[in-house]
Amino acid sequence: MDIVAAAKAGDMAGVKKLDGDWRRNADDIAKMLSAANPYLPFETLQNMLYKHLDFMEEIVIACLKGDWKADIAATDKNENHMIHLADILTGIVKQFPEKF
Repeated sequence: MDIVAAAKAGDMAGVKKLDGDWRRNADDIAKMLSAANPYLPFETLQNMLYKHLDFMEEIVIACLKGDWKADIAATDKNENHMIHLADILTGIVKQFPEKF
């Protein structure tokens, strides 16, 4: 069951477990990216990825409630956040230009 299906079903234990899975995945991504570039601290990347997950949760909750104004607002905040994260990650692109 995915996290949206769990939320729709009211399975809060499932939501909590799947949210933990998401955050462990974010930790793995942050570890990999910080290992690729010593100027990108793990904690910075972890916080950025966790914030993205927080925005995604906000979006899903708004959609499930049919609150389209809140959905649009959260989506806009997430888009701005992801643009900022992309700017941070350009250092890896510059570090390994032959890979991109």
